[in-house]
Amino acid sequence: MSSDEPRRSAAAGNWLTPAVEAAARGLIAIRRCAQCDRNHYPPREVCPFCLSDRLDWDVGAGAEGILLAQTILHHSNEERFRARLPLRVGLVQLQCGPTVVAFLADGCTTGSRVMIGARLDESGRPTLAATAAKE
Repeated sequence: MSSDEPRRSAAAGNWLTPAVEAAARGLIAIRRCAQCDRNHYPPREVCPFCLSDRLDWDVGAGAEGILLAQTILHHSNEERFRARLPLRVGLVQLQCGPTVVAFLADGCTTGSRVMIGARLDESGRPTLAATAAKE
C-alpha cells in the first residue's frame, strides 16, 4: 500500500467507510438523517433522534464550532498516546449541531471559535483535531 492510499481500520464496518475515506483526505464527515434532517456525531448506523436508518454523509474541509470545555490528559492506558502526554482535549459544539471531542492545538481557548478537521490515527480510525479559527 502506498502512503497516498487511505489506511483502513479493521474495526470499521462498511457503513463507516465514507468517514474513513474522508479523514484520509483530511476532510470531516458528519452523519445527517434524511428523515429528521439532524446531524449527529460520532457516526451511527441509525439516527439517535428518530431511529431512522435513512442516513447520509455531509463531508467538508472543516467544521466551525465553539470550544465549550477543555482538559489536559496526563495519563493514558493507550500505549500509543503515552509518548505524546500531556494531551489537550476538549468538547466542541459544532455549528451544524453535534458536540464532539477533539484534540486541541495551541491557541484554542474555552469559549473561542475553533475549526475542526479530521485525519486518520495510527490504527486507521478517524480522529478530530481543533485549531483556533481565524478571525
